[in-house]
Amino acid sequence: LNTTTPQAVASTKTNDSFESVVAGIRAQQVAEAAAKQQARVDQANAKLAAAGYTTEFTQDYLKTQDATGTPWQLLAAIHKIESGQRGTTAVASSAGAQGPMQFLPSTFARYAVDADGNGVAEITNVNDAIAAAGQYLAASGANQGNYQAAIFSYNHAQWYVDKVLAQTATLGM
Repeated sequence: LNTTTPQAVASTKTNDSFESVVAGIRAQQVAEAAAKQQARVDQANAKLAAAGYTTEFTQDYLKTQDATGTPWQLLAAIHKIESGQRGTTAVASSAGAQGPMQFLPSTFARYAVDADGNGVAEITNVNDAIAAAGQYLAASGANQGNYQAAIFSYNHAQWYVDKVLAQTATLGM
């Protein structure tokens, strides 16, 4: 014996139709967001390549910009100056700075981020180091447009500030 009423059947069909429309709209929104993100990556890659940078870390720079407000160009310039845009590295300076973004271990510990999701924030891991640099620079004012102060905080030398700003200019910042 079927106890389903015609109204219940119509209601189910209406709900299925509505859910189908909503799913279609969501799929379109996801596709549009993905296309917009890809265009953003492509634009950043073009600027990096034109300035002689590798594009290997573009996603890290953009992800960090989104999370911290620190411009991706600033992150790329510091990365290039500090380690030639090396990836995961154990390179250390004579002052004790380590990794691809050349952090002092005490500074890294304060701003550390596990950006690659492996459960550990590592000073020598490029993903973690870029994210930590974004945090540090944002805390120093980069997310509010105080680039000189943020860069000076990163390295207390005016020549360094000038060099980073010159590099960011080549990247369109």
